[in-house]
Amino acid sequence: MTSVGEATIIRQIISYCMSELPSIFPIGTNNQFPKFTFAELSKLNITSQQLYRWSAPIDIIEDYQYYL
Repeated sequence: MTSVGEATIIRQIISYCMSELPSIFPIGTNNQFPKFTFAELSKLNITSQQLYRWSAPIDIIEDYQYYL
């Protein structure tokens, strides 16, 4: 418990199970956006830093960096 001025802040640790999330929040594929190969990205001079800024999955960014 922490006091800030007249306010009291109570902090609590809540545990949760990640294995339940996929059933609650289904993840589907998105066919609205184009899909690019690493070769196409390279021809467009796309960097791994740009993929990072676009919130691409880290494993894809690492694979692309290795490809380059």
